Parts: sequence; structure tokens; C-alpha cells
Amino acid sequence: MVLPWFIIGQKSYSYSGQYGFPINNQFKKSTNAQISSSNSNMMNYLVGNFSESYSFQVAPSSIQVAQLSLNGYPLYIKDIGFSNDTRFRYDEQKNHLTILSLDLTTVGSYLALAGNWKEFTNIVSAINVSSLEIHNFHVSEDNNGSSRVSCSVSIIRSTFQLSQPSLQSNNQILKSTGIENLPRLDLFISTRTLSSVLLNKKIYNDTLNEQYFTRRITLEHPLTRADHNGTIQCQVESNNNIDIYLIKNVSIDIEYGPNLETGALPKINLEGEILKMIEMECQIEANPYPSYVWYEILSNISTGIMSDNDQHNSYERLSSTEHSVFGITRRIQRIYQDSGQYTMQCQAQSRGKTVKQEFFISIHRKL
Repeated sequence: MVLPWFIIGQKSYSYSGQYGFPINNQFKKSTNAQISSSNSNMMNYLVGNFSESYSFQVAPSSIQVAQLSLNGYPLYIKDIGFSNDTRFRYDEQKNHLTILSLDLTTVGSYLALAGNWKEFTNIVSAINVSSLEIHNFHVSEDNNGSSRVSCSVSIIRSTFQLSQPSLQSNNQILKSTGIENLPRLDLFISTRTLSSVLLNKKIYNDTLNEQYFTRRITLEHPLTRADHNGTIQCQVESNNNIDIYLIKNVSIDIEYGPNLETGALPKINLEGEILKMIEMECQIEANPYPSYVWYEILSNISTGIMSDNDQHNSYERLSSTEHSVFGITRRIQRIYQDSGQYTMQCQAQSRGKTVKQEFFISIHRKL
């Protein structure tokens, strides 16, 4: 049923629409030109958080707002009132609107019309906070070449009065869909090496599906163990780089090894004196942190000298389990009471792999 027409300010209205207020013919969906920026239309692009409340000023407080609409449907008409107090709060004195919860129905184009027909448009988008994710910050060095660090976020945008982009150029497409004004992503890496800046080579990819707009940024260069324990920061910021809406930080976790540390040798020769402490450290690193086991190779030390042949045989006995467990820490200390040749072996195990490092110790009598 269509109710009688009202005459307000020489404009005609009929009762219709989802909010139950008269619809100004000017607000009905038509061409994109009606919400484009012009001398008579002040336009702002605003960003809030999805499922959270959001407040903004629909027009300067000095302006007397006659009508306020959302996506062509009236919310407020002067002297009649506000149509939906369950989803909005409106301060007529300050022209201040509060959206109680940003969702698919409250995101969009808010148009305030002054008594002199001057228009103030606010395009409100919403960031889905829970969708902000950093990907591939925990990878294995074995396959990190195919796992690049990336960050993505979903934005719920206004689709009100958007022209069809099928016959337009790329720049025109961006302008017609309003994407050029939506928040952008940036990705940063902070690690212990200068090379890990990765020259900031980034790949940007956007996916548009009706109101849902997903932005993704990917670093071209794969992470390495040099980046382990560094930090990745992804932030959602305004298109003009002035405002930062969201920031997420994660620690880089690269699985690698076990391997000898840079510069470490698989076999090390040490010298010491009787009854004097000697310290050995297993120079094998890995992530996850390896388990260390120190073995003392049993050999004939009664003469104080071990021949090359005896040394070789002692290795054979170690491989046939003729050895003695000495410690399970990365660093050990030993005091030898007799002079001679001794052999210690460290084994580090991680990710199902084992790497060994051997120490040959020559102990002399005190001079």
C-alpha cells in the first residue's frame, strides 16, 4: 500500500523502503554521478571495525541536517525523527551518528542533506579484524622456497551506486568500485641481518566479491634461518598512509638443521693438563632446539698413548655401542687424572636427524 505524499521543502516523498520512512526521490539508486565528489557534495571515506560500534559526524555541527540516508534509504528526516533507534543513535544538535554495530547492512554511503540542499557524503567501510592474518611465518628451511610470507585482510565495503566496470579501463574500474579509497596493507620484517630487509620486494593482490574485498601482500624473497626469531609486522593503514587502523606482529619461526654452526669443524683438537678443567661445547645448532648427548669413546689409555690403529678401533667400538654416556647438555666440563689421548663425541638430534662432532683431547702432565 502506498500512503499519501508529503510535501517537504518542495521535494516529494512516498512511504517505502526498509526503514519505513519516506524515500526522497533523489536518494533512489541511479547513476554513479550522484555520489561522486563535486563542489556541492563533501565526501569522506571512513573505516571502522566489523561487528563493533562506530561514530562519526555526518555534517559539520554548524549545518542543520534536513535528511540523512543510508544507501538511498532514509534514516532521519527533520521534524519527523529517526527511523531506527535499535541500530543507530543520532545527536541532532551535533550531527553525530553512532552505528551500534558495523555489519553488511550498516556499511555503505551515508548522505546528509542540509536545508540548502548541500550534500555531505560519508562512505563507511569495515575491517574484519579477525581476518587479519600473517601466513608462512613458521616454515621449514627444507621447503621455504615455496612458502612465502604474506598477509591478508578482508574489508566489507559499500556497493551503493557503483557502475558496472566491464567496459572500463583499470583505473576507471578502481574508481567505479571505490577500491582506491579502501585501506591498504603493508608488511615489514625485522631480523638480525641487514640482508633480511629483503629489498622490500612485495607482490600485491586484491580479490573482490560483492561487498567482500580481500587484500593480500606477499614478500618475494623466502625466509632463511638468518631471519629466525625476527619479527614480521603487518598493518592495515589508510590509503594516504596517514592513519593506521590495525597492527599485527608475529615472531619468525624457521625450522632448520641440525647443522654445524658457521665456521665450526666436525673434528676439534684440544690440549690440557692433568687435574685441570677443560671445557667443550657442542657447536651444532637446530630449530627445534636439539637434544645433546655426549659420549666418551672407550680406549686403552693405560699407557698414556693411543696409536692411530687403536684410535680407529675405538671408533669401531663406538659404532658397536661400546661407549659411555657422559652428559646431555650442550656444554660440558672434564677433569682428567691421567695423561693420554681421549676422545669425546657430541651427537645433536632434531627433526629426526643426527649430526656428530668429535673432540680429540691430549692431556699432559703438569710441568
